[in-house]
Amino acid sequence: MKVNRSNFLKISLLSAVSALISNCNTQSEVTAKDKALDDVIVIGAGIAGLSAASSLKAQGYRVVVLEGRDRIGGRIWTDRSWHGIPLDMGASWIHGVDRNPISALAQKFNLTTLPTDYSSNILYDREGNRLSDAAQDQIDRRFKQVIEQLDRLRKSMDAAEKPDISLEIAISEIIRKMNLDRYELEELNYSIATSIEHEYATDISDLSLFNWDRAGDLEGGDRLFPDGYDRIVQGLAGNLEIRLGQIVKQVTYSDRGVEVVTNRGKFQADRAVITLPLGVLKNGSVQFSPPLPSQKVKAIQALNMGVLNKVYLRFAQVFWAQNPHLLNYISTNKGEWSEFLNIAKYTQKPVLLGFNAGTYGISIEKLSDRQIVSEVMQVLRKIYGGSIPEPEAWLITRWGSDPFAGGSYSHTPPGASSADYDALAQPVVDRLFFAGESTSNQHPATVHGAFWSGEREAKRIVTLAKKT
Repeated sequence: MKVNRSNFLKISLLSAVSALISNCNTQSEVTAKDKALDDVIVIGAGIAGLSAASSLKAQGYRVVVLEGRDRIGGRIWTDRSWHGIPLDMGASWIHGVDRNPISALAQKFNLTTLPTDYSSNILYDREGNRLSDAAQDQIDRRFKQVIEQLDRLRKSMDAAEKPDISLEIAISEIIRKMNLDRYELEELNYSIATSIEHEYATDISDLSLFNWDRAGDLEGGDRLFPDGYDRIVQGLAGNLEIRLGQIVKQVTYSDRGVEVVTNRGKFQADRAVITLPLGVLKNGSVQFSPPLPSQKVKAIQALNMGVLNKVYLRFAQVFWAQNPHLLNYISTNKGEWSEFLNIAKYTQKPVLLGFNAGTYGISIEKLSDRQIVSEVMQVLRKIYGGSIPEPEAWLITRWGSDPFAGGSYSHTPPGASSADYDALAQPVVDRLFFAGESTSNQHPATVHGAFWSGEREAKRIVTLAKKT
C-alpha cells in the first residue's frame, strides 16, 4: 500500500460472481450441510485469501471463504458511487510491474493500467508559491544526504552491536549537525513525510533504523488502475464459494481439524488459512483456542500496523495544472496535506486525492467529513487562491477505525525485524496457516506480497497433504 488502476470480464461472468456473493450474503444461519467437513476454510476474502482459495481449488480442494464485510477485496476497495469515476480507497498501485503477479493478472483479465511518474510534480512552499526546479533539486539533494548518513549510522551501530533506535532519533542526530534554518527544516520534513512516512504509513518515530527499509523492491515502476483495482479481486473470485457477512469470532483447532465460529454459525474443516490483517490480530477480536504459540504472539506484538488515509475531492472543473502526476505542498507541520495525486491526469475527471499518514492521518479520523474537507480546502486555497470553488463531493477513508483492518498495512518498529514476519507466517500444528502482507518477509505492505503469501500457504497445504 506505497501509495500506488475496461471491461475485462464478460457480462455473464460478472453476473455470476454478483449472484454468488449476493446469495452468500443473505444467508442468516448455517445449515447441517454447511457444517459438513470441508477441506479448507479461508478466513478473509482479501487478495491473500482469494489467492490461497483459488490456488487450492485449482488443486481439487473444497474451499469456503469466510468474509466479515459485505464485499470482497479487503484493503482493495474501489468506490463506484461517483458514476463513471471508480476510485480506489485502499490499494492503488502495482508496485514494480516487472515479474509482478498483479501485472500478470491485469494482463490475464485485459485490464488497463497507467504509470505514475513521481518526478512529474509541482511543489509549493508554505505560502503557496511554486518552487523552481532548481529549488526542488536542492531539497532532493539534502534529503538524499540524510538517507546516506542514515545508512552510515546504521552500519556503524550494527558493527558496534548497539541496540536498535527509531528513525526519528537517528534523523534528529543527523539534523543537529546540518545547521538548517526553519525553512530548510520544513523542506526536509516534507521529504521525510512524502518519501518515508507515506511509504510506510507511519511516523518515523515508529520505524526501526535497522530494519525500516529491508523489504525487497520489484523493478519496472508503478502503475495504477484507472478502472479500479477491484477488477483484480473480481477476477480472482471466479466461482469460489464466498460467504459474506461472516464475522469470525473464534478459531478452535486440534490434531483432528479446525472449527470456526462466526456471528452466523459454525464451520468445520481439515485446515484453515488465516488472512486476518495484522491490525485485527493485534486487537484480539478473534479468539484462538488453544491460544497461538508464544513466538507468534510475540511477532504480532512486535510488528505494527500503520495508517495511510485518503481524501478524494470532486470539483465542477479542474482549476489546477492538469499535466503533473503529483501536486505537493511544504506544510508548516510535517506531513499535513503534503501530497496530492492528480486523478484528472488519469481519468480526465476533476478529482484530487490527498494523502495523510501516521499520527496526523489517525487524528483526522475523529473529525467529521466537513471538518476534514475544511482543512484540506484551506491548503488548496493557499495554493490556488481564495476564489476556487468548494468541492461538489468527497470520499474519505478511516482505515485505523476499520474493525476489519485496524490500519492500512504493516511496518517494522524499533526492536522488530524480518524474523517477526517469518514467525507470523509459520503454520500452527499443521492446521492453521497464515497469509497476508504482514506474513511476507520480502514484500510486506504490498498487494503482490499478500498475493504470493496466499499461494505460499496453498502450496504448503498441498505439500503436507502429499506427505500424509
